[in-house]
Amino acid sequence: MFLLNNNDAKAARGQPGYGPLFKIQPVIDTLITKFQDVYTPEEQLTINEAICPFIRVYIKGKPHKYGIKMFELCKAKSGYVYNLDIYTGTHPTNSEHNTAFSVVDRLCDKIKGKGHCVYLDRWFSSPKIFDHLWGCKTKAVGTVTSNRKEMPKQKLFWKTEKR
Repeated sequence: MFLLNNNDAKAARGQPGYGPLFKIQPVIDTLITKFQDVYTPEEQLTINEAICPFIRVYIKGKPHKYGIKMFELCKAKSGYVYNLDIYTGTHPTNSEHNTAFSVVDRLCDKIKGKGHCVYLDRWFSSPKIFDHLWGCKTKAVGTVTSNRKEMPKQKLFWKTEKR
């Protein structure tokens, strides 16, 4: 057997401290720490979803439909992963855990106030996220859709394209 974490310390589902990734969390934490220790990111970063294909989980509507869904903060030009968050489904104690705002806030925690600009796709982009990041002295740019529930109804800067 190869154990990465002490099973006796595992919290039960619904209890504080519970995590579905408990058994492999030390490895994930070590990887993220090493990613951040060996690289100082340049100004331009991007946040996006990624699929890690080595475990078979079906995700409808994605080019790669099978795998583990991850959210990544990466260097915009090279794709170097600076931080990541693995999607584990609905959070048992926090319904806001997997919202776009929460994901962006967690991923950007170590870069806030350091002069970076984060580029976001339409799932992550909203006025609330932009205001929050700019308030933390971190620039943010993203594509938006006018029908997102947080978007203002007026179209001041929208460029609409016919498809």
